[in-house]
Amino acid sequence: MELTLDTGSLRSLDTDNLLPLCPDGSCVSVQMPGEIDLRNVTGIWDNLLRLLHFGARILIIDMSATTSCDMAGARMVVRAHERARAHKADLRLVTTDAGLKYVLGMTGADLHIGIYPDLAAAYAATATGDTPARGRETASVPAR
Repeated sequence: MELTLDTGSLRSLDTDNLLPLCPDGSCVSVQMPGEIDLRNVTGIWDNLLRLLHFGARILIIDMSATTSCDMAGARMVVRAHERARAHKADLRLVTTDAGLKYVLGMTGADLHIGIYPDLAAAYAATATGDTPARGRETASVPAR
């Protein structure tokens, strides 16, 4: 399935933070904000879902600029991973921040989602087939 990202239909998505990495748009990187918390997590979630619904097969969440992420943000990442798996897509994270990795570890996400030090490494995993999360059970998020 070929994906053409129609930025007009993604009105609430900040397309300045969207980077198609493959010519057909099936591999997309999204730059996350500096802080992810209860105030903005719903908007981020909606945008990630739109990308999956439009056919992204590899979704790289670039959190390299994210310095603060609360449990709402960590749960959103786990839910995005679960939704990506349901869409037969692969979700990858980019971060080197120890605090962010700690929060993600509290949800178990670090065991199920490929975490890479930079965008190049996350994208390179596409070519090599190196997907740390492949074949593992998905992490679950406690019900609200």
